[in-house]
Amino acid sequence: MALFISGLNVLPTYARSSSAGQAEQLSSIKSQVAKLGIGPRAKVKVTLLDGKKLQGYVSEAGADSFTVTEAKTGRGVAVGYSQVKQLKRSGLSTGKKIALGVGIAAAAFTIIIGVVNAALDD
Repeated sequence: MALFISGLNVLPTYARSSSAGQAEQLSSIKSQVAKLGIGPRAKVKVTLLDGKKLQGYVSEAGADSFTVTEAKTGRGVAVGYSQVKQLKRSGLSTGKKIALGVGIAAAAFTIIIGVVNAALDD
């Protein structure tokens, strides 16, 4: 009897933690979309709960959903925050852009030094 009663107490706790986790994920997705902003620079990769993947940019953001304008087709797809499994920012981060720029500058500098040294040796 005690096992039966303790089993009943576990079920509501599990349900609350599950809905709390969903609410937390929903809030996280909303804040990520808000942080990205809207427009062609707000590039995203979205994986939905049904497995469908979207890639494009956030063109609208509302209280319950946001719109992803797909890169390939240019058509807008309304996505409910509750439908999102994963949301990733697409494109290069600022750190990667800086590293790429430094790498290109270093390569250019090395080539220029090599050309100058070759010219001075002649």
